[in-house]
Amino acid sequence: MKPVYIHNIGFVANLGGNGQEAWENCVSKKSCFSKFNGEAVAQISDANFDEFNPEHKGYKRLDRSTQLALFAADQLKQNLNKETSTLVAIGSSRGATGIWEEAYSSFSKTGNAGLLDSPLTTAGQLASNVGAYLQSSNFIDIDQSITCASGLRAIADACAWLNAGFVDQAIAGGAEAPITDFTIAQMQALKILGGEGDFPCKALMPNLDKNTMVLGEGSVLFDLSLEPKNAVVKIVGVGFGTETGNSATGLSPDGKCFQHSMKMALKATGWEKPDAIVAHAPGTIKGDASEMAAIEKLFGEIPTTSTKFLSGHCFGSSGPVSLWMAVQVIKNKQWIAPDWSQSLEPKSINRILINAVGFGANAVSLAVENNPVL
Repeated sequence: MKPVYIHNIGFVANLGGNGQEAWENCVSKKSCFSKFNGEAVAQISDANFDEFNPEHKGYKRLDRSTQLALFAADQLKQNLNKETSTLVAIGSSRGATGIWEEAYSSFSKTGNAGLLDSPLTTAGQLASNVGAYLQSSNFIDIDQSITCASGLRAIADACAWLNAGFVDQAIAGGAEAPITDFTIAQMQALKILGGEGDFPCKALMPNLDKNTMVLGEGSVLFDLSLEPKNAVVKIVGVGFGTETGNSATGLSPDGKCFQHSMKMALKATGWEKPDAIVAHAPGTIKGDASEMAAIEKLFGEIPTTSTKFLSGHCFGSSGPVSLWMAVQVIKNKQWIAPDWSQSLEPKSINRILINAVGFGANAVSLAVENNPVL
C-alpha cells in the first residue's frame, strides 16, 4: 500500500481536551480516574468540552459520543481542505448508548417513543454529524461498529479509500461514551471490572490474578492523506485477523487473530520487526495473556505498552487512542509504560505496531513509522 500520512489529530479523553494536555499527563503519569456506580472509570472532566457549544443544529440533543466526536473534529476544522473529496469514517462499539438507554427507559415506563429517538440512536448519525459540522462540500461518511476494534478499523478503511483514489483526504478515528448504567452493569455481569488505587487498570501487569478493566470514554480523529508534507508519522501497514476461539470473547490462548493481523500489517512494511508495540491489553487476565502470547510468538521479547493504564478502555475509540500514543512516542522520542511493566526500553522509537481487538476476536493492526520528509 502507499503510505498514508497523519497531518493533524483531534483529541479528547480523560487525559485532556487536546493532544498536548493529554501528552503532558501521560509523561507525568497523572491519575485521571473517578468513580461511577461504584466502579473506577476514566471519565472526561474538561472545562473546554463542557463549555463547547458549536454552531450545530440540535447539538444538545445528540448523544455524548457524537458530542465528543464533534469536539475532536473542531480541532481539525481550521486546517481542513473543504473543497476536496473527503471521507469521514468513525468507529464506535456501542454507538449512541446514552441516548438509547434514556429512550428505552422512557418507552418502558410510558409505552411511547420520542419523535427523534430513531435518528439520534442510529449508527449513521455519528459520521454524518461530523461531516456536516466540518462543512465539507464533497464528503462521504461511514460509521463502523466492529466491537472494540471499530476505531482502528475505520482508520484502516480510510487507508483503503485513499489508496484506491476514491477520496483525497480522510477524517478517521473513533468516538465512544460507554460510561452508562447499562454498560457498567453489563461489564459487572462479565466480571471484568475491578481495578483499585490511583491506577486501577493493571494492563500488562505480570502474573495478573484478577480482571482490572476500567471503562473510559473519548474521541480521537486523524486528518489523513497521501501527501507527505508536514506529516510527522505515516501509516505503512494494515492488518486484520479473526478467529473462533472457545472463550466468551472468541480469543484463543495464543491469540491467533493477533498473529494474523500483525503478520499482515508487517508484510507491507519490509520491517523484520517493529521497534515497539502499543498493545490492546485491556487489563483482563485472558485478554492480556492472549495478546502477549501472540506477540512473544512472533517477536520474542519486545518493548510493549498499553494506554489503558492511563486512559481506561474506550471501547471503539481505544485503538485511535493507542495510535495517538504511538504518534506522540515517535514525535517526542519518549517511551511511556506502566511502572509495573517488565517491558524492555526500545533502543530506537521510529517504527511502532498498534493492536486493537474486540468481542468476536476481530483484530486490527496498524504499522506506523516516522516521516523524514516534512
